[in-house]
Order: sequence, then structure tokens, then C-alpha cells
Amino acid sequence: MSASRMSEPDDEGEKAQAAFTPIGSFLGETVMPPENAAALHKAAAKIPGVTRKEDAVDAAGRHGVGIARIDKRTGEITEWVFDRDSLTLLGERSYLTRDRWAGKKGDVMEKTAYLKRGIVDAYREPPDSATT
Repeated sequence: MSASRMSEPDDEGEKAQAAFTPIGSFLGETVMPPENAAALHKAAAKIPGVTRKEDAVDAAGRHGVGIARIDKRTGEITEWVFDRDSLTLLGERSYLTRDRWAGKKGDVMEKTAYLKRGIVDAYREPPDSATT
């Protein structure tokens, strides 16, 4: 698929996926105040095709509320798991919705648990206190 097609989605499903994917990247790769994470959760939940799962589980076994969306182009569903009270991202997982070259329907492609987050002064310095 060409880069121009990825940057300029041409149907509603692709436009919705183009909105959904970067929200997940932002939630997973940044440290932010809980109210910002909650706002992004609420925004993502309004994207067409997003579904809510009342009991979702992250890779560490923590339960929370999930939101998910199927990318019909790749045949992969991405599910984000949030803390039920603060809506802080706990983890995510993705799995195949159909047989593909990468695996069979139901195969988990990725799973993540965010156990500790924080801002540090130096590379590889552990955070003093976790925000997640």
C-alpha cells in the first residue's frame, strides 16, 4: 500500500482507522495527566466502528474496560484496556480477525501491559513513582 493512500484515507472506515491508530500511539508512548488520558479514551470511543468491552484484561492480568476497533484492511483488531476508574491505559492487545499470512484467526499479534510510567532525568533511570 502506498504512503499517499495511508495518509489520505478514501473511505469512512479508513478515515476512522486513521483517527483511531494515533490515539493509541499517543496513549501508549507518553506520560500524561489522568484527565488527558480519560479525554482521549472518550474521544476514541466516539470513532465509528469502536466497540466497548466491559471486562477487558491486559497482558499482566489486570481487568478494566476495553475499547476496540477492527482494521478491515489488515484483518486485525486492536483493543486498549483502561483502568475502570481513572481511564488510564493499562495495556493493549491485537489479534487477527481472519486467517492471513501472519497467522490464523484469533492469533494474538501483540500484547502489552504498562506497569510503571514516569518522567526521568536520564536514560534508563527508573521512575520513582508510577503513574500507571
